[in-house]
Amino acid sequence: MAMTRNNVMVVGAGEVGRYAAEYLVRFPIVREILLVDINEIRGKMVAYNAEIAGAIHKYYPRIVYERLDVTDTDKTVDLLRKYKPQVILHVATLMSSFYYQHLAKPYIKAKKLPFKSHLAGHTFAKDFYLIYKLMQAVKQSDIDTRVVNLAFPDNTNIVLGKLGLAPTIGAGTIDLTAHGVKKYIAEKLNLKIHNIHVTMVVHHAQRTMDAKYVPYYIKIQKANGEDITDNFDLVEVLNKGAYYTGIWGGDNSPMTAASAVDNMIALLSDSGVIKHAPGPAGLPGGWPVQINWDEVKVMLPKDISMEKAMEINLEGMKMDGIERVENDGTVVFTKETVEYMATVLDMHWTKVKPEETLEMSKELIAAYKKLEEKMKQEGLK
Repeated sequence: MAMTRNNVMVVGAGEVGRYAAEYLVRFPIVREILLVDINEIRGKMVAYNAEIAGAIHKYYPRIVYERLDVTDTDKTVDLLRKYKPQVILHVATLMSSFYYQHLAKPYIKAKKLPFKSHLAGHTFAKDFYLIYKLMQAVKQSDIDTRVVNLAFPDNTNIVLGKLGLAPTIGAGTIDLTAHGVKKYIAEKLNLKIHNIHVTMVVHHAQRTMDAKYVPYYIKIQKANGEDITDNFDLVEVLNKGAYYTGIWGGDNSPMTAASAVDNMIALLSDSGVIKHAPGPAGLPGGWPVQINWDEVKVMLPKDISMEKAMEINLEGMKMDGIERVENDGTVVFTKETVEYMATVLDMHWTKVKPEETLEMSKELIAAYKKLEEKMKQEGLK
């Protein structure tokens, strides 16, 4: 008899966690949701909203809120063993990307700095530290669970993999771009979005800078299998795909949460769905994958090798500002990233070890608060 899987956990009740909870209550397969957050008022309100809104729509899963500081490993292990969530979604971060991006981008533009993007890799630490602590607790708890990571998975999952702590899969990034590409192509051809099939290999960096600078693989087909890739300017296609799904600077929390929940449901239902996801099993960047409970399998077309796909994603990682990840998990920043941090933030890091990421996060947060004040004083927006 097949095992019943219906118990999930959401770590973080911010914007993305709020939408994830709202979506999860509407899947009949989900019977229990454990929502954890360090902010009790925020966490309870997200839980109440999801429970009551779900009930209005005639869905009645059990929703439990528990206050948790995920850096408290003993408490995290205790909760994991108590509730035994079969799929965990991690959406927590020490500093929201919505906050720092709205400072970095206009500052670069106003000061005419020579950077092609805001080099997202320089914020690695603030996304890594909490998922690092969570994965340590998951390993220590020894429960049978799968983890979907939304905290910068193109770059954090590869580091966690080096440490033997890789989440099962990431979400967002390439998944969003792929859907944005489908929307753009469908509009061009006056078709419904589900009549377009896209297969991609590309790193998160493509979402932060002009696609002409970032290596990629893409194949575009109609539902009948007709290959129409060569009919389009692929750089324009990728830029439009990123634009539709968040590059324009708006709040893409709903679609990001949708991507994560889709991966959670695929794991719970052992569906074998084929889609796109970042960071499967500790790989860098974004991949086409097949999602099953026992395995998330990379599904490359015949015309691209695993070696070429890895090359694309590792080069994309450099475009994001990370030169390489060493075997002990140390992240080495590119020369451009080091220059960016020194010029914009007065920070002087060339690399960061996993155990140093809390220290770097605190410095990063303080630096952006200082930058925010400076921009206000100079009238920069």
